[in-house]
Order: sequence, then C-alpha cells, then structure tokens
Amino acid sequence: MPGVSMSLIRDDALLADVMNFVVFRLGGKSTPSGVAPYTPGEVHALREHPVESTDLLTLRGQILGRALPKCPPAG
Repeated sequence: MPGVSMSLIRDDALLADVMNFVVFRLGGKSTPSGVAPYTPGEVHALREHPVESTDLLTLRGQILGRALPKCPPAG
C-alpha cells in the first residue's frame, strides 16, 4: 500500500493492524486466498525502504499490473 510508510501511525504493530483491516475486512472476498497478514516486522522492514519515486501514476500502474492477475474475477 503505497504511502503508508510515512503514516502518522509510527507503531509498526498498530500500522500492521490497520493494513490488515483494509486488506481483509474492507477487501473482503476480493482478497486472494492464502494472503498472509502483515506483521509488525514486515512493516518495519518495508519502512526502511520507502517509495522514492515522484512518478506515482506510473508506480501505481506497476503495482496494479502485478496485483490484478492475482485477484479473483469480479462477479
């Protein structure tokens, strides 16, 4: 989830909980099966390497290009 590394939520465990809420509760059935919840350690590691690109439209396209084939068809 681009942008969350700079969230005002500085506690890695709390941010992992928020991200998991978005993915699993809000994402619901659109979340692919077998997706593992974010862990505080993973959030911490990802924050060590925040997105540095200013071309966010291209970056978003790249992320969606990798994510869409893993999502179940709408219906």
